[in-house]
Amino acid sequence: MIKVLPMWNSKRNIFLILLWICGAIADGFLPSALQRCHLNDEVCYRIQAQNYLENYKYGIPERNVPAIEPLKVGTLRAQIGSKDSPMQLNLVMTNTSVHHFGSSMVVKSLTISATPGDFSKPAQTIMVMSSPQLDVTANYHLKGKFLILPIDSKGKVSIKLNQVDVTTVIDIQPEKRSDGLHYLKITGYKMTEKIGSGSFNMTNLFTDPALSESTIKVFNDEYKTFSKELEPKIMEQCTRATRNTLQKVFDSIPFDDFFLNK
Repeated sequence: MIKVLPMWNSKRNIFLILLWICGAIADGFLPSALQRCHLNDEVCYRIQAQNYLENYKYGIPERNVPAIEPLKVGTLRAQIGSKDSPMQLNLVMTNTSVHHFGSSMVVKSLTISATPGDFSKPAQTIMVMSSPQLDVTANYHLKGKFLILPIDSKGKVSIKLNQVDVTTVIDIQPEKRSDGLHYLKITGYKMTEKIGSGSFNMTNLFTDPALSESTIKVFNDEYKTFSKELEPKIMEQCTRATRNTLQKVFDSIPFDDFFLNK
């Protein structure tokens, strides 16, 4: 259900909803699967939101908008355990990608608050999304010790995150640019997550396959120790990547005259 605050009654301001959900709808920008919406047509908004994710998840190369499927989040670093715990590990993940972020996320709700009738004042959008599963893949370097076992390993890591709920709070400032048109500038962007469960696997942890298998099993049994440090790092990088993507969309599309006429 998409919720719009009652004070959000300006024709231009309502565009913020369509811009976020429908991907900055304009002539020549829409693929055939999408269409413009009339003002206040919430059924249309919802349909276009799903179509938007399907059509733009691989990016918009001609507008320099990167893909969100997979979502490239770069390098992550996490310290697992403490000096007094049996698990003292330093994990570095490089070339990290989050899979299904663009293809499985479902928009649950969206609210916008703004000063009524004043196009120059900042606005705030709160978006709630959910995915049944996100898969994270990366190259890893794990160094430290587990119990009495020294570890200094490199290989591939895959992490499954189940039932991921994400709330994104976006502060937006409309601005008029040199071409005389208005564009949106993101001034604040924060994602918080709730993850139901998770698991992971690593290649090349030890030269002995049996030892690797048994150690990874213990790691998964102690997944909460990993998740406390690792999951916030993943979402922090997702925040950076999605903010960058959305700002590039906002930079490339002016938000004047984007509605179907009544």
